[in-house]
Parts: sequence; structure tokens; C-alpha cells
Amino acid sequence: MIIGRYGGVVEKFIGDGVVAVWGTPVAAEGDAERAVRADLDLVAAVAELGRDAEVAGLAARTGVVTGEVAVTVGAEREGMIAGDAVNTAARVQSQAEPGSLLAGDRARMPVSLKRPDHVRYTSMNTAT
Repeated sequence: MIIGRYGGVVEKFIGDGVVAVWGTPVAAEGDAERAVRADLDLVAAVAELGRDAEVAGLAARTGVVTGEVAVTVGAEREGMIAGDAVNTAARVQSQAEPGSLLAGDRARMPVSLKRPDHVRYTSMNTAT
């Protein structure tokens, strides 16, 4: 699974969406970068699946937000995290264009990213 390969954990599935987290229960340097890289690979994998299955326009949209959340230690899957960052991430993801990643301004990546044309950043003050 792509999320696990980058050190993330699936927190829950919501319809056709996935909530994944990095840095829980302990945050580490590079969590945001790994989340962005995983999301880019997910966007690419869904596009490839669409091409292979001949489903025109199949595309994922992803959002990455960094911030503090409350973590229920020992919890697995749904109910593991709560907080403003979780709600904001849902809003940011809904604003991403199909086939792209929208990241909060605190999740900026180095310019050396493989597919920078698929990444847009937003100020958290404008993501409503």
C-alpha cells in the first residue's frame, strides 16, 4: 500500500475517500514531505488505473495539512485522531482539482519534487 510505504497509517475510509495520518503517535522530521510524496504517488496510481481499465477521466484529488491533532493512543483506524487539522484537511482536499494535490502552506516541498505541476499550495486562511 502506498500510504504505508511512506510511513503513513490509514485512519478511516469515508465513502470513496481515505483519511491517512503521519507522525502519530510521535511526530518525526519529514512527516509532511512523506505525506505529500505518498499523495503524489496515489494520484499517479489512480490515473494509471483509469488508463489500464479504459475509464476516461478517473482521477484522485488529495489534500495535505499539517498541524496538531489529538491522538487516542492505542486506537486503530477510525477515532484515532481529532482536531482542527483533520477538518481543514477535508476542506483542502475538496478544493483540489482532479488529478492533483492541494497542500496547506506549512506542508511545502522542495523544488526538486518529481511532479511539481501536480502540486498547489494554499494559505490556510483561504481554504474554507
